[in-house]
Amino acid sequence: MWLLVWLALGVGGAAPWNAGAASAVPRWQPPQLSPAALFELPTEPRILNAVDKAVFPQWRRLGITPARPCTDAVFLRRAYLDVIGTLPTMAEARAFLADRRPDKRRRLVDELLERPEFADYWAMKWCDVLRVKSEFPIK
Repeated sequence: MWLLVWLALGVGGAAPWNAGAASAVPRWQPPQLSPAALFELPTEPRILNAVDKAVFPQWRRLGITPARPCTDAVFLRRAYLDVIGTLPTMAEARAFLADRRPDKRRRLVDELLERPEFADYWAMKWCDVLRVKSEFPIK
């Protein structure tokens, strides 16, 4: 495995155990990306709905900078996990990421709220919070 990596990097005649030869070969460095660059869009957050209209002024008064919007892939994962408690299938992910409609995020949330998994997931979550026993109703 290491031999293949070594050859793929184009090290050629410089052996990794020979410090003098290895130091003469420039090493590959990964691109320097901030963690946010992988998950956030470069656009600034903006007011999109009534909740934003109420929250943004309060953030400004408190000196809080809102996070930038997330990428479509991150939104898809978060929406599925938060609304129905599971990840999307590969087909669902591809369909969402290929969709070019500007309201695709709103549509996705509406579709997830209509699925039977939504009621099952949230009923189970509330049963856990309220510590409902499996032999309910109590005898």
